[in-house]
Amino acid sequence: MGRIAKIIEFVRGTSFKAAASDVKADVGGGDIVTAPHFCQPGDDGVPLPGDFAFFSETPRRGGFASVGYVDPKNQQTAQAGERRVYARNAAGDQVCQVWVKSDGSVLADNDKGSYTLDPDGGHTLQNANGYIKLLPSGVVDINGYIIGLDGNGTTANGVSQDDHTHAQSPDSAGNSQEETEPPTV
Repeated sequence: MGRIAKIIEFVRGTSFKAAASDVKADVGGGDIVTAPHFCQPGDDGVPLPGDFAFFSETPRRGGFASVGYVDPKNQQTAQAGERRVYARNAAGDQVCQVWVKSDGSVLADNDKGSYTLDPDGGHTLQNANGYIKLLPSGVVDINGYIIGLDGNGTTANGVSQDDHTHAQSPDSAGNSQEETEPPTV
């Protein structure tokens, strides 16, 4: 058996010389209970006041352990087989996430930018001002500037760094000049 409780406070501390945390919550009927916090090894998450906790009864009389939490404010969006971890500010608003998706992609984002690892091995970094893509082939695309496997860069307009030439304006005597040769090493 257990009880649903509304969290009042989360406290980090020690118990029997080990790092431990407690959850203080209202279990209803005017009862305020403090229970040890349990979660999966490797997870370090702190519920916020106003979240709900599941308090599972323990063998000792009147004892509980807090073993699960619900964020009542933010929409849960992970689909079957997926894992999504997000952080919230003090007001409980989601501010960033890491989403491991069932299609094999991974998304990390906040309101300023994102990183995506695609199922095919491609990577994309982007913000409001631009992007960098590492394509599965190894080619890099930076806002339309393509860097090939040979290291040659090509602009979005198709101008090659290795093969382009420059037109010469007439000199001071009014003589036309020939185009320059492509760059050399």
